[in-house]
Amino acid sequence: ETEFICADYHSVEAIGLAYLANDEPALEVHRSGKDSYRVAASDMFNRPYDSFDKECMERQIGKVRELSMGYGGGIGAYANMAGGYNIDLETLPPFIMPYATADELDGKYGAVALAKSYIARNPDSMSLDAAIACDVIKRKWRVQHEASVAWWKQLELAAFSAVQNPGNVYPAGPVKYLVDGP
Repeated sequence: ETEFICADYHSVEAIGLAYLANDEPALEVHRSGKDSYRVAASDMFNRPYDSFDKECMERQIGKVRELSMGYGGGIGAYANMAGGYNIDLETLPPFIMPYATADELDGKYGAVALAKSYIARNPDSMSLDAAIACDVIKRKWRVQHEASVAWWKQLELAAFSAVQNPGNVYPAGPVKYLVDGP
């Protein structure tokens, strides 16, 4: 007889990433006992943490941000996860755009340019405004999680180094890469 015992650990993805990336601000949120999704909403909407309850749409937007952005996600990752949390992407712009900055929106690699590129590749996925809002969400997450973003780069460098130099170990924080065999 086989038994399956399962648990749903609160924010396990975010806590695991924060630990591996040594993202101390993110770890401190979890140590404090605060709801990381309300913290995300507070950051995105520039309102006090206590102004969000567990059922409000802004908290859900923050939750999807925290769950979809941690592993290099962007517009598509946010869009894919939003559906599972009943977030209509077309309702995002009025929530997000009032808090977007010119630095986030403009330029060759700004949210507008990246959203246009995404829509060109995925023309029936969402409106341009929704794609811009998703990219702004990504940018706000990455500013709050600089250590995680830096760790992604370390992981990539270590992985490529291991592939190019089989038999050698390449660390990226607590993760180590090794190619052993063909």
